[in-house]
Amino acid sequence: MKKRKAAVLAAAAFAMTAAFFLNGIQRAEAADNVVVMLDPGHDSTHTGAAAYGLKEQQLNLKIGLACRTELEKYDGITVYMTHDTIACPFEGSTTKQDLIQRTEYAGEVGADLFVSLHNNSGDDSGYEIYYPNNHYVSEFNDIGYAVSEHIAGYLSEMGIYRNGLYTRDSDGEEDDDTNWYPDGSRADYYSVIRNSKYNGVPGIIVEHAYLSDAGDTHVFLSNDNMLVRMGQADASGIADYFGLHKKNGLCTDKYGDWHYYEDGEVSDYTGMAVNEYGWWYVTDGEIDDSYTGIAENEYGRWYMQDGVVNMDYTGMLCDGAEWYYVQGGYVNDAYTGMACNEYGWWYFEDGKLNWNYTGMALNEYGWWYFENGVLNWDYTGMVCNEYGWWYYQNGNLNREYTGMALNEYGWWYFENGFLNLNYTGMALNEYGWWYFENGNLNDVYTGMALNEYGWWYFENGQLNREYTGMAHNEYGWWYFENGLLNEEYTGIGANSYGEWYYQQGRIGYDFSGKVKFDDTEYTITEGYVVEKRIVNETEADTADTVHTAGTLPAGEESSTLGK
Repeated sequence: MKKRKAAVLAAAAFAMTAAFFLNGIQRAEAADNVVVMLDPGHDSTHTGAAAYGLKEQQLNLKIGLACRTELEKYDGITVYMTHDTIACPFEGSTTKQDLIQRTEYAGEVGADLFVSLHNNSGDDSGYEIYYPNNHYVSEFNDIGYAVSEHIAGYLSEMGIYRNGLYTRDSDGEEDDDTNWYPDGSRADYYSVIRNSKYNGVPGIIVEHAYLSDAGDTHVFLSNDNMLVRMGQADASGIADYFGLHKKNGLCTDKYGDWHYYEDGEVSDYTGMAVNEYGWWYVTDGEIDDSYTGIAENEYGRWYMQDGVVNMDYTGMLCDGAEWYYVQGGYVNDAYTGMACNEYGWWYFEDGKLNWNYTGMALNEYGWWYFENGVLNWDYTGMVCNEYGWWYYQNGNLNREYTGMALNEYGWWYFENGFLNLNYTGMALNEYGWWYFENGNLNDVYTGMALNEYGWWYFENGQLNREYTGMAHNEYGWWYFENGLLNEEYTGIGANSYGEWYYQQGRIGYDFSGKVKFDDTEYTITEGYVVEKRIVNETEADTADTVHTAGTLPAGEESSTLGK
């Protein structure tokens, strides 16, 4: 494209440039998505300049493709090209029609910017950028200049001479829309800038270098790497203006497919990544919807199912050789307690199955007994926790149990499922009745014990149902028959101290006299047998001193146990 300059344009550009350098280069307000139309100038039908064996339309296309590739590394941008091959995008069109249709395409897709990519020809060198004048849609003048200035900075970094940034008015006098805008102001000279404005899009033209200049051609235009860098410079300037950032993390490509990016490039990243739809599992930069297992991010470890975090899952999860507890999709490293799977209930500690745990655990259904990390449904016996010892039956705490239970320390007495260390008395199991003292079986105890059926005689901690004789407690000596206190017994009983006279099951310490039982007459002093002799049946009874079994001396009352 041939450049044309005018003093008034240079003066206007200088004034505008000064204003921007004073106030900083303008940037667009952040948008959810920026749409940019790239227009490689010319094509195989509407050719451009040629020199040194190079054709402008080919150079422009290479720059445009490089620019698109670079822009697609940024997040929040959609890039269109009027054509991405050398062929004319609008076959059969005239040059005028072709240029109009290119800008109409930009309007149809709602472009925020139209960038026409060219190289120049003439008696000069370096780059120039043309942007809209301030007529008709004045804000496009500000936008165009700001974008141009951003692009210019990157082209200058490449070492390309800055020839300037310009607007150019139409210089024709015909009364048509190529020379005048509908408001009567001068139209822009270049068709793509003018017609972009008609389609509601700010448009610019970037003339990267002079094809006719040997220096520009040799250093920049004949080198494909430099052409790519020109396209990247354009893209960087556009991205700067719109405040775009290169893609990092999970972003879509131009086809809407998701990839994991690092500084704009699809990476070989494997792990978790987030987008607006949630957390996903990525394998080699691609969403892996076949992955099910545990994955980790900066917030912890998570349960991934079919490639996405399953926030609804709470329960056990196996990852390799370990089982973990998952709560709301999150591996809860703080969880200690029970969890269930199809194989049973298990004990977790700090979020991990504890294969060594043996003891109690609680859930909403009660307390349970675990052995080596798994609920033992067969266990019946004692279990200890920080509150004491408890009685379990079939793996579950039996709060109704009252009776005996055995551990390695002996037999113990439980009441309502809890070890009662205050209990002293009798208890029953399948082997008989036993004597407990302070909650523990006293297997050396010999003496009396009481339950709801009466007083019983214990020997070495066990009820002796064969015992008949005397036994002693704090209330005195008593007479037992077949292990049970016989409160009706009146007769003679013996202990290591001698023989004694019993009245209603208790030694009659208040009785002195003679009593006869069967063929023996006993002389009693204060309940103690001091003499006994065998008598004949014909021998007369002495009524006032000799009493038959079952009678009491006059004035005596029966005594009760513990009275």
